[in-house]
Amino acid sequence: MNIEPGSDPLAVLRRLHTQLRLLTPAVTLAPDTPEVTTMLAGLAETAAAATTLLSAVEPGTLTVLRRAFACARAHQHNETASELVTAHGRISALLRGEPH
Repeated sequence: MNIEPGSDPLAVLRRLHTQLRLLTPAVTLAPDTPEVTTMLAGLAETAAAATTLLSAVEPGTLTVLRRAFACARAHQHNETASELVTAHGRISALLRGEPH
């Protein structure tokens, strides 16, 4: 799934940013809960929606998110949280218009 024509591309980035901000502490504090599993699934959907945009303007963020999902599947919680923090920083810089 990608951004639909006519939609605000910043909206998907803001949603991704918010999800990362909320998910990172959840992964740190309660990584094996159903809520975190649900939040990761939601993040994956949002990341899929942002794929075209991120591929064009910040492909490194897609790589970081893919690593985060791989770490989550492997139950490597510290690594997952670290990758999520990195992705959050990259999205923050992108939203502020800063080069990364």
